[in-house]
Amino acid sequence: METFEELMKGFVEIRESFAEIRESFAELRELQKKNEEKNEKWFEEAEKQREENAKSFAELHKELGGIGDSNGKFCESYFYSTLFNSMHFGGKDFDNIDKGLKRSKKLPDGKKLTGEYDVVMYNGNTIALIEVKYKVKKNHIENLKTNQVKMFKELFPQYANFDFYLGIAGLSFEDNTEKEALEQGIGILRPKGENVEIIDDNLKVY
Repeated sequence: METFEELMKGFVEIRESFAEIRESFAELRELQKKNEEKNEKWFEEAEKQREENAKSFAELHKELGGIGDSNGKFCESYFYSTLFNSMHFGGKDFDNIDKGLKRSKKLPDGKKLTGEYDVVMYNGNTIALIEVKYKVKKNHIENLKTNQVKMFKELFPQYANFDFYLGIAGLSFEDNTEKEALEQGIGILRPKGENVEIIDDNLKVY
């Protein structure tokens, strides 16, 4: 049987152990608090960096959009000048020419049909639609011969029964795009030296 002194010694050891445990918990709480403060600071810095990145991206997107608009306008004016001087395309002479032609039409369901055409030439029975791109891709050709022609006839019904000649103009073309356009009976306009080369010998009437 333990003596009173031994029991007291045991209680003292237990108290000391509890004191050590409380001290350990205090250290853990302090460490946790520091980690929470550190994490909170990290999240604040991460959020700040995210906002700065988003702002930089928005500014870059705006700048690139401006460059794209400038390139598009330059290309449009570049090819328009050649067609304006000749007023000739696909073996046809034209009387009038428009650049950047836009029109919108309200549909019966309340929606709006909107079309924009880079270069349009007219005579008594023929329309020439010339799509201008900085770099021509195959989907531009498909869009021109399907959506653009159909939409033009809906927006300008007075020309619905005219013959439509199509052309695609660009400073550069993706691989095989020129061949695709010519096979579809669509004329090509591209830079050649200081001039514009127009290939429009075998155009299809759309």
